[in-house]
Amino acid sequence: MRTIGLLCVPTNSAGTISGVARAPTTLREVGLVDALLHHTNVHDYGDVVLPDPSPERDPVTHLIDHHGLIALVTRVRDAVASILDNGHFPLVIGGDCPLLVFHQAQQLTPRKPVKQHWPVPALLSTIVLSTT
Repeated sequence: MRTIGLLCVPTNSAGTISGVARAPTTLREVGLVDALLHHTNVHDYGDVVLPDPSPERDPVTHLIDHHGLIALVTRVRDAVASILDNGHFPLVIGGDCPLLVFHQAQQLTPRKPVKQHWPVPALLSTIVLSTT
């Protein structure tokens, strides 16, 4: 049985640490890991550490927390690569839709070949919680 590599990304598209950015922590607190352990092996890789978010829009891109989004994509990509290197199946749980940008970045600028034996959306958003 393949081990699940649980990775949490506490973020939201509003550039704050409130709301759905708290979903990964809440899911752990209510027993997500224990529930998964009833069905498979789980290695919890913790939370991706992100810079303090900003609710300000970038004047050029018009994106909220432009620099935070770049950090999110880079750090999630690196963390998922590590999970795959360990032979685990990545289960990435995020707070919001910016997590989906990781998938696009992985496809456009992969650091190394990634063998994908399942639908790509499952790689990054087997569970993605979003209010949008």
